[in-house]
Amino acid sequence: DTKLILLGNNWSENYFNDLVEKKGIANRVLFIKQLPDNFVPVVASYARIGIVPTIDDGTLSTYHSLPNKVFDYIMSNLPIIGTDLPEHTNVIENFNNGLILHGNDRQKASQISDAYFEIIKNYDYYKQNALRCSKLLRTDLEYKKMDKIFQNWDFHFGKTRRTLIREYLEEKIKNFVTN
Repeated sequence: DTKLILLGNNWSENYFNDLVEKKGIANRVLFIKQLPDNFVPVVASYARIGIVPTIDDGTLSTYHSLPNKVFDYIMSNLPIIGTDLPEHTNVIENFNNGLILHGNDRQKASQISDAYFEIIKNYDYYKQNALRCSKLLRTDLEYKKMDKIFQNWDFHFGKTRRTLIREYLEEKIKNFVTN
């Protein structure tokens, strides 16, 4: 009874259209082109699990960062299936809010269904951890804390408030990641 929503434009439309037709599952797969960011939580609200199949393209940016969809899934209280990139692993293993795919891209692709069924089998466990994660990694709370701190500052060293907030947030995240 599982249905799949592919959201965005980083996938080969022809390949996936042909694949779902060949497998006879076209009625269970929905393709949605890229949406404005504020609509992603709407789509995520219909999901049970978020999948982040980030491919390591060899860039430092991909290797050391999290895609926005990870935060969308966290804010939507979803268990996550992610790849073995350091930041995916850090969030998912620290909170036990999902599973990590390991190996090369082909191996990871073949592990997605196993990870999906493992999470479904233990859904309450992963969902509770996803809820705990979303309560602790809430950007709205972090921005409120930062606003309070910066409201008391009389000096800005020529930096904008947004820059100061970004620097504070980066420092807080670095501390979280390294501890």
